[in-house]
Amino acid sequence: MKILCIIPARAGSKRIKNKNFINFFGQPIIKYSIDSAIKSKVFSKILVSTDIIKTKFSFKNSDVTFHQRSSKYSGDNASLEQTCLKIINDEEKNHETYDYFCCLTATSPLRDEKDIRNCNKIIKKHKPNFLMATTDFYYDPMEALEKKKKSCNTFI
Repeated sequence: MKILCIIPARAGSKRIKNKNFINFFGQPIIKYSIDSAIKSKVFSKILVSTDIIKTKFSFKNSDVTFHQRSSKYSGDNASLEQTCLKIINDEEKNHETYDYFCCLTATSPLRDEKDIRNCNKIIKKHKPNFLMATTDFYYDPMEALEKKKKSCNTFI
């Protein structure tokens, strides 16, 4: 199974500027996602999509490819979905196709390679259309998901 890993990391953020690159216990927060992706050994390709050129030099690793994000996909109105679809289309133009893609947000440093491997096991066994990690939280319920037997629905 070929799986593309996309780690989106734009500079702009409405609440915290450059949040993907903030130091978290001694290293930029994005590095946790990159390291977990590499250690999981699940992905055919790990691609960091960013609009910050300096990132390419600060995370040199032969296991990671950098995708230069255009301003169209880096602004406040650009969605994660649009960004991922653009990357997948670019990959297809380069004759690269994948069975699945995985989007690992840079701001989830507690997700580790075991979590990724466990999700991969679920994908191999059940072949779902998508798989999304969730957790309990205590803020705006309109952003929540409602659990339904073997799936979930958004409240919106």
